Amino acid sequence: MRDDDLGNADEQAAEDTADRSVGTLELFFDLVFVYAMSQVTVLMLADISWAGFGRGILALAAVWWAWACYAWLTNTSDHDGPGPRLLLFLAMAAMLMAAVALPQAFGARALVFALAFLAVRLFQVVLLALDVRGEADVGSAALRLVPTLLAARQCWWPRRSSTRQNESCCG
Repeated sequence: MRDDDLGNADEQAAEDTADRSVGTLELFFDLVFVYAMSQVTVLMLADISWAGFGRGILALAAVWWAWACYAWLTNTSDHDGPGPRLLLFLAMAAMLMAAVALPQAFGARALVFALAFLAVRLFQVVLLALDVRGEADVGSAALRLVPTLLAARQCWWPRRSSTRQNESCCG
């Protein structure tokens, strides 16, 4: 294959991506993220202090990062098959659970939020892995995401101590 043939293939792939419109599933998923971001305000209203502001910024950053990654993934990939669509529905359900638990993500519902948010991120890795099948370089990059997903979950994992119950490591 000649170099100019590779350029034409890249241009064709870019045109296919540019012509792709956003589907109703992606729009509904965006609404779930909007709900999650609105729940950050509920979290921050519960504790009007610098510590509450810090927890709100951390929660907003986590939700925004997940949304940005899903927006990129769904805009650059074709997820029209039944398997990827099911994974998107499962990720959407997990994000909804995380959003409902978000106002108490640093307290009583820390474990619910942590597990739901972990599921959201793991579904993303699976969708990415399905998307990069057969591309060794991109696939190895996707595998490097897994440790960061597990590390981020630690912030909301509840600690058990003799003095305070159900307190997360960040709250």
